[in-house]
Amino acid sequence: MLTAAHCVDDAHSDYQILMGTNDLNPSEGQIIKVKRSFIHEQSNDTTFFNEIAVLELETPIDMLKCGKNCQIIEPISPTIETQNLRASTNLFAAGWGVIEDCANSDSPYCGTEEEMTAKEFLATHPYTLQYTTLNLAECISPSSNYHPAQIGRNMFCVESNATPKSDTCLGDNGSSLKLKDRTGKSYAVGITSTGRGCAQEGYPGVYTKISSYQRWIQNTTGIQLIEQTEKPVTETPETEHPTTTTSASKSSGGGSMGVFMLIGLIGISLLRHRNRTQQ
Repeated sequence: MLTAAHCVDDAHSDYQILMGTNDLNPSEGQIIKVKRSFIHEQSNDTTFFNEIAVLELETPIDMLKCGKNCQIIEPISPTIETQNLRASTNLFAAGWGVIEDCANSDSPYCGTEEEMTAKEFLATHPYTLQYTTLNLAECISPSSNYHPAQIGRNMFCVESNATPKSDTCLGDNGSSLKLKDRTGKSYAVGITSTGRGCAQEGYPGVYTKISSYQRWIQNTTGIQLIEQTEKPVTETPETEHPTTTTSASKSSGGGSMGVFMLIGLIGISLLRHRNRTQQ
């Protein structure tokens, strides 16, 4: 399973994946232990370059038990991405991240977790899977406040065109961003990575570009992904190199990938505003 690199700690191996449910009720899904994790060798928790990791599960996912709640989502290839990804393309994010950007909100439900009542906690931490639709955005533009050095070539940005705006938020990092092609087939196009705040003007969400890491995923998992029609690449586009300017912020979350099939990135995931450190 795929996730963001900063969501995985080499020092810990007690991760578990909850699969096949739309709420955080373990009795309705499958809990599978992670056997081991593989973090991109050039990942950087400061710049958020090469924000990708693979989780190998101890046991296979029972797809029959999952039924309609489990969907196989392949990592998108460069060719399919070129054919389907446009500024107007709807991109879909889902998860259980917080639904209030408390660092930038006067909501009565915002406060430290120690101060929150059970009612207040549940008001900002959903137990039911949340969804939102996003669209491509320019990471570097007159309306963006990011510095060019913060955005690597293997990153891209998205934001909401709705009013009020929606976004991923605290707990969403590592979850997937997917698109559907003309036949309705879903592909994982991005991994929720970083940004500034949640749905803040001038700070679209920053995502890892999955198509840039096909060879890394294939070499790490042994799963054949590279299109047979692709010509060999002489450069190494899969590695971002850090600069002296750091990224805006970071968040935490979770994600995943199967041993023989790439299953859609499962993140502790999303809606309406995004978790990033505030400055």
